[in-house]
Amino acid sequence: MTIVSNDPSWWPIINSQILSSYSIVICFSMVVYDWGEQHNTSVEIVDSMYLWYSL
Repeated sequence: MTIVSNDPSWWPIINSQILSSYSIVICFSMVVYDWGEQHNTSVEIVDSMYLWYSL
């Protein structure tokens, strides 16, 4: 069973870990988006969706 501590001394550490996790996800999302824009994959995906729904 998980031990849950409600000790306020841990709150700054928990908040910093949460902020770090969000930062990592945001950076990864930016890299993937930039990579997709560089290789024009977003245009190809939109075009293929348009062709699929127009049939």
